Amino acid sequence: MPLAFLTPVTAVIVLVVVLLVLGPKRLTGVGKALGSNMKDFKESVTGEDEKKDLPAAPKGTDEETVTGEPVDEQRRAPRA
Repeated sequence: MPLAFLTPVTAVIVLVVVLLVLGPKRLTGVGKALGSNMKDFKESVTGEDEKKDLPAAPKGTDEETVTGEPVDEQRRAPRA
């Protein structure tokens, strides 16, 4: 197993060493930075931030918003 060395005892030892090297004050800053970087990476991969920038559709209308060039009725896909 490739992760066989990652046991609970090993994880505790690694955390203690990191705490000794960084100290409690810098450890919280590193944790915050790591969390925000992971959040930014996730948003860039999934594209969630692009969805937030799009304007919301008006509520209460079933009409299509027309943008761009007109589409012939023959080329239009049937609505389900």
